[in-house]
Amino acid sequence: MARILILLVLCSTLSLAAQVSDSDTIHSLELQEVIVSGERPKIKSNNGILSVDISSIVKDKPISNIYEALSFVPGIISNSDGGISLSGGNGLNILINGKKPHMPVENIIALLQSYPVEKLKGVDILYSTPAKYHVNGSSINIRLKEASMLDGLQGQARIDYEQKHYAKGSANIASSYSNGRISTDIMYRYTIGKSWAHNQIISTHTIGDNYKSINQEENTSTKGQNHNAHFSLGWNISPNNKITTSYDLQISPIQYATNHSFGSLGRFTTDKIYPKSKILHNVNISYESSFGLSTGATITTYKEASNTQLLSDVTNTILNDYNSSQNIKRYHLFIDQIHNIADWEINYGGSLDISHDYSSQAFNLDSNDSFSTKIRETSMDIYVGTEHSFDNGLGFSLSIQGDYYNRKGETKWWISPQIALTYMKTPKHIFQLDVSSSKESPSYWEIHGGKTLLNNYMMIMGNPNLRPSYTYESQLVYLHKQKYMAVLYYRYTDDYFAQLPYQSSNSIELIYQTQNFKYNQMLGLMIQLPFSFGKVMNSSLTLNGYYTHVKGINFNDINFNDINFNTEKYSIYAELDNSIKLLTNKPLYLNVTGTVLSPSLQGYANLSSIWKLDIGAKWTFLKGNADFIIKWSDVFNTWSPTMCINKYGQNLSMKSIDLTSYFKATFTYRFNGFKPKNITIDQARFGIDK
Repeated sequence: MARILILLVLCSTLSLAAQVSDSDTIHSLELQEVIVSGERPKIKSNNGILSVDISSIVKDKPISNIYEALSFVPGIISNSDGGISLSGGNGLNILINGKKPHMPVENIIALLQSYPVEKLKGVDILYSTPAKYHVNGSSINIRLKEASMLDGLQGQARIDYEQKHYAKGSANIASSYSNGRISTDIMYRYTIGKSWAHNQIISTHTIGDNYKSINQEENTSTKGQNHNAHFSLGWNISPNNKITTSYDLQISPIQYATNHSFGSLGRFTTDKIYPKSKILHNVNISYESSFGLSTGATITTYKEASNTQLLSDVTNTILNDYNSSQNIKRYHLFIDQIHNIADWEINYGGSLDISHDYSSQAFNLDSNDSFSTKIRETSMDIYVGTEHSFDNGLGFSLSIQGDYYNRKGETKWWISPQIALTYMKTPKHIFQLDVSSSKESPSYWEIHGGKTLLNNYMMIMGNPNLRPSYTYESQLVYLHKQKYMAVLYYRYTDDYFAQLPYQSSNSIELIYQTQNFKYNQMLGLMIQLPFSFGKVMNSSLTLNGYYTHVKGINFNDINFNDINFNTEKYSIYAELDNSIKLLTNKPLYLNVTGTVLSPSLQGYANLSSIWKLDIGAKWTFLKGNADFIIKWSDVFNTWSPTMCINKYGQNLSMKSIDLTSYFKATFTYRFNGFKPKNITIDQARFGIDK
């Protein structure tokens, strides 16, 4: 179109020149080719939702599945434990197509690792999630591409090889089919391998007027395999009327973990065996109508059992022997209604969650710490909300939600507001203000008084007195040219809880226990700056500076009964990601990422600074049907912090020497055109080792 306009202007100019010329001769004029190029917006904002064009961001990245793609979403940062979080948000709720998967977070991650990145349509960032999504606080919504009748049957197969201290491998197959009325997705992933970790503890343990110097090291290795299967079926009854069912099965067959502890306390071995498979079933059915009604139900079951033995390597005797088990059944129901009236959206609805927790622990040598409990937990929410965009560029999303919570006869009512204001006079400058509150519950196992022996000195102890934490947060987001992003945020968490080590004042034991503290507040600023050098290199710089203030008080019902603390720290997170096209005429890319985190806080513990360098390459071949990806993550093995506590009657240093550096190779083959088409993922509450 631009070329036609330019040609018309030139023709008119030449015609005018011919009329005023004294000569009948028209001089020749050679026109050069004119190319008008543009760039698609990377981030769009609408009523509090930041929609990210993730396909254009990750097209040249060395990734193969959706979970790996999430680390490149603006505002997502890498944690020292290998997970991801949303900068400026409290934790990270994961939604898939606007629905919350009612599975433990580790199982959601396993599901997203099974999804090929080609299924990813887009990602939405919701700092203040509307109540109609049935989550509180911040979240990301993963939008998946739906198979169309033109696609027919398509899919891909993938093989991964990963080398750390030990090797690990996985095989993945995914396929989808649609005939217009019926659509299906089938995925299966098998993983097998071993992991290894090495820690060193230097402790001055004080009991009364006496103290003991401890220098103990431990090596932990785990071995096992996992099966992850997903099946979904969608039936379009009529236009805009759809029933969707899905089934997720995740099985971890017989596994074991061994901990070798050696040093000033002696030499000991802790063996943990899972005699039966850990297994999770998740069944979901939902209905979406043409008149705005949606409803559904989810049933989730989880089983886990293990046996642990602590042995002395010197005397070859069993010092402790116990069995642990957990059986969770959870039921979820929801109903939502949306009305669109004169460009206004009115939404309301509610949900009900009921869980039954059957957990037990039996000590074979000493039954004093044994327990067997049955806990019923009920939570319910009812909400009403509205959304609207005005002609002057102002848009908003507003909802209010009432929560009911009951566990072991303890009842709590809670009101949760959500506000998101967006102002966009022109796409060049977009402002967004978010205000919300959220609740976080501890894991099921943590609310029991059970013990998990790590070795002769360290143990994990449950806390029946744990309470949910409540967070109040606000973010001010600025988007420049729908490309550059800045987030100023503040967060206050009441009854904040965290798992921390504690040197017992009564015995030579280092106890890991999750405790409620008075509050945790954080103030920070995150800036994301993408830039490029021609068509050769695309880069992105992320800076996140924040202030943390944690305060704990003396509770009489917890083991940390001699600690009162008030600590604060300033921290900086920085990441520079670079994607380089190695050949101008071939799809061969190199990715180099550097990340650094200055000293930070975890409760009253200080964490040392850490940094890492990641290198990866991606080659697409066989006419776009195959990818070969190699990645060397944490090249110098420096992404593990040292934890130090030297006050409040505590004196210890814990250095993680985990082999965080690893090499990974991935081969992917797509069949029947399963390629990217640009057409216009609950908190972890399951598990024993918490």
